[in-house]
Amino acid sequence: MSADFFARAWRTARHSHACRECRYLILKGERYACDAGRFEGDFNAYKLCASCAALWDWASATRLMDPYDGWTLGGLLGDLQELDVLVSTQEGGWTVAAAYAPLLAIDPVRQYPVVNV
Repeated sequence: MSADFFARAWRTARHSHACRECRYLILKGERYACDAGRFEGDFNAYKLCASCAALWDWASATRLMDPYDGWTLGGLLGDLQELDVLVSTQEGGWTVAAAYAPLLAIDPVRQYPVVNV
C-alpha cells in the first residue's frame, strides 16, 4: 500500500488551528505542517503542530513504526507511549523520554495531552 500522492507545506497560522494528532491549539503566528495526500482513493488534508510533524518524520525515518501497518493519524502519541518514547509527566500529560529527546528536533519540555492507550 502506498499513497497516490503526498505533499507537505509549512505555513504560518493566520488564525488558530487544532493539531490533528495531539489536539494542541496552533496559535496565530506559529508554524505548522499542512499535509495533504490521497491514500487508497481517499483524499485527506490535515494540520500538524511542529512537534507532531517532527515526531511523525522521526518515527518514519527511523522505521520505528510502519505507517502502512495499522499506524493511523491521531494514534501516533498513543503508539509512542506504548514504546516508551513518550513518558508521563507529573502534570498528567506526556513528554519525550530523555533518551530520545536529543534525536528529535522538538521542544524537549513540550507537554502532550493525556492520550488513552
